[in-house]
Amino acid sequence: MADSGSELFDTIIIGAGIAGLNTAYRIQSSFPNHKYAILESRASLGGTWDLFRYPGIRCDSPMHMFNFAWRPWTSDIAIASGADILKYLRESAAVTGIDQKIMYGHRLVRANWSSENAHWHLTVDTSGGQKQLYTRWIVICTGYYSYADPADIHIPGIENFAGRVIRPQFWPQDYDYANKHIAVIGSGATAVTLVPELAKKAAKVTMLQRSPTYIIPFPTISPISAALKHYLPAWLVSQIARLWGLLQTYFILKACKKNPSKWAGLMKQDMARQLPSRIPVDPHFLPKYNPWQQRLCIAPDGDFFEALRSGKADVFTDSIARVSGSGIELASGTTLQVDDIIVATGLRLEIAGNYQLSIDGEEFKIGGTFFWRSLMLKDVPNLGLMIGYSDQSWTVGIEIGAKVFCRVLSLMRKRGVTIAVPRMSEDEMRDIKKTELLDLTSTYVVEGLDQLPKGGDKQPWKPKESYMWDWWVARWANLEKGLELSGGGI
Repeated sequence: MADSGSELFDTIIIGAGIAGLNTAYRIQSSFPNHKYAILESRASLGGTWDLFRYPGIRCDSPMHMFNFAWRPWTSDIAIASGADILKYLRESAAVTGIDQKIMYGHRLVRANWSSENAHWHLTVDTSGGQKQLYTRWIVICTGYYSYADPADIHIPGIENFAGRVIRPQFWPQDYDYANKHIAVIGSGATAVTLVPELAKKAAKVTMLQRSPTYIIPFPTISPISAALKHYLPAWLVSQIARLWGLLQTYFILKACKKNPSKWAGLMKQDMARQLPSRIPVDPHFLPKYNPWQQRLCIAPDGDFFEALRSGKADVFTDSIARVSGSGIELASGTTLQVDDIIVATGLRLEIAGNYQLSIDGEEFKIGGTFFWRSLMLKDVPNLGLMIGYSDQSWTVGIEIGAKVFCRVLSLMRKRGVTIAVPRMSEDEMRDIKKTELLDLTSTYVVEGLDQLPKGGDKQPWKPKESYMWDWWVARWANLEKGLELSGGGI
């Protein structure tokens, strides 16, 4: 554990998940003498991959893109389990010494920027009481959803149910679901992961969805890695697989956005081919939205469809009229008799951990504020916010943010200044059009948009677009555009 003391840090990173570890590596590799620490509210690193422990949890992005660019994923397993990802993160932190910079059990309560002192004053809750820390920079790496509160969904009569009601976010490790009849409410990535895994031991698993989603079979083993691993070093195979994945994602996204109807039709045909004859395509596998208006769900080696074909899993598309003591009554009149209910209805959007942020004692909100270079907030000094992609691998998105951050630090050193603040002129404010940071229509995103920063239709305020273009921007774009530099030497 890092020793906090009362000294002034150069940077304090909030969160020891993927974004926090990546930012830490980029800082220490670019600036060996930069004094930084990571505050982690939990007792261990890993973020999402330490929090979620439900059966079958895995990554829905190929690991050769989801891994850190500086530590290749050398296995040919493309869709990795949560346990393997957590192991990878722990090893990555240990071999780089980042784990020694983490202050566990430190939860940020509030942070105030002092213009007089040109630094942030942090109030932090610990097991031993509150602590005061001071830093020139804060970089927030806490992701985009609440760890404490999942999406709030009203299910009539759920309080009357006699069986167990479980949220995947708080999965009980003592839960034995063998030979049980289980309803999984939801149709997103968590539900699509849980159904085939629970079906291995349960008597029957029924996925109850209000509306269907796209579910795409994807090979667990990377064909490129499997083909090349006998001829090339593991690190090189990983880099080739990563490049291939980035290019493939780029062109598929462009194709889906250019001709969404065509790709929607192809994906629906593919799902239809996987289904048993007893399950009709309509209405269960006909999404009403186009690909990438919401995230696609991955089924490793088609495991979701295999569970349906086995007869141990089923799907209903309907609304819940009410929940009784022994089951779920649907709007259509059908009743599902179940022993337990898994409520996999999504996350609650939350940016920056819901703590108080202020400048000279005046509180400000992240939601609605313009986002400079997808890193900093308009009129807020020395604060970075790492947000990944919504339609590509999260890790490559936060890698872009870390590169921009290190370039800002380099620019400040070159100019001999201590303060960087994104600014927008009155003319720009008058002409710019706000755009959303996450271009998705998922319920949890739409309901939480007021918490997110806003992009603009002009640089340097445009949101990230695609990794290829964003990498160029992060590497070469003029950082002094829209960035005010001031203060004495570092």
